[in-house]
Amino acid sequence: MGGVGKTTIMMHIHNRLFEDATFDGVAFITVSKDFSIYKLQSDIWKALKFDIMQDKHEKKRAAMLSEHLERKKNCVLILDDVWQHFKLQDVGIPDRAGVKVVLTTPLSEVCSQMDCEEIKIKPLHEEEAWKLFREELGPKPPTDIQVEKVARKIAKRCAEHIQFRQMQLIECFIDEGFLDEVDTREEQYCRGLAVVDMLQNACLLEVDHGIVSMHALIGEMALNIVTTAYMVKAGQDLRRIPDGEYWTADLEKVSLMEKAVGHYVVFLILDELWNLRYLDLSGTGIERLLEGTLRRMVNLQYLKIAGKVKVKAEEVIQLKALERLESKFGNADDF
Repeated sequence: MGGVGKTTIMMHIHNRLFEDATFDGVAFITVSKDFSIYKLQSDIWKALKFDIMQDKHEKKRAAMLSEHLERKKNCVLILDDVWQHFKLQDVGIPDRAGVKVVLTTPLSEVCSQMDCEEIKIKPLHEEEAWKLFREELGPKPPTDIQVEKVARKIAKRCAEHIQFRQMQLIECFIDEGFLDEVDTREEQYCRGLAVVDMLQNACLLEVDHGIVSMHALIGEMALNIVTTAYMVKAGQDLRRIPDGEYWTADLEKVSLMEKAVGHYVVFLILDELWNLRYLDLSGTGIERLLEGTLRRMVNLQYLKIAGKVKVKAEEVIQLKALERLESKFGNADDF
């Protein structure tokens, strides 16, 4: 996972090893997505302050680098931000006890392909995040109660995770049409599981016994990518319905799930929400919708308001574009 602190940890390790006289070579190399064997050879050569490497041929350069590293008795190469696997021998890094390689990567599969011992760096728990926040703030912690309240919210957000069922995520993939390239429902679920595995390998989420965990900041990053057409306040600390400024005319999807936001919902600019295709109010504590609310959402395809909310059957019937419904009916006998 990006931003969890891998590079910072490696920099601290590098600095401590650099000051340790028992090591006769310590190098910190940023590999990044712009990777090439040639560039990595040059970076290692330069970091360890070897003589100028004149040769342009990768195999000859690898032999020269290997020869120099073989002379080292206790050398550590830290390769940061590795995005693809490669053979150490191709670079010129010898497989011997005197040369140790440590790498960081956002991709779990890189570790397995390079036959590394994988150590996962996980986000701090809330109290640990708050402790680190205070340490970084300096010797004078916030004395104002309101300032400390805001600071604690920031620290909590850095430690926060979003959890949901794996099958629920795959069903969302299907509803969004992400898996339309396969025909049957079984094939869609299999393809969905493969996509979840890919996301897990990229350290964007974790799966444990069918429960998916995703860092809140990853979710926010994704929402920033998809523009203003989405309003997702799921799991957030809401006490009331979002203000009217959030309910824009181009809004397509709304999710307020899993937070108590009151007893009823009023869409202040309902007449303009013609593009709304997805609405999830499950677990919000909302007990009713204003009469006429649903029938005016003519493009609604997904509706989930399970819980205390009951809707009128005649309103649901008006939703000609509806493909998926999870709700309770107050007048089911009217069907």
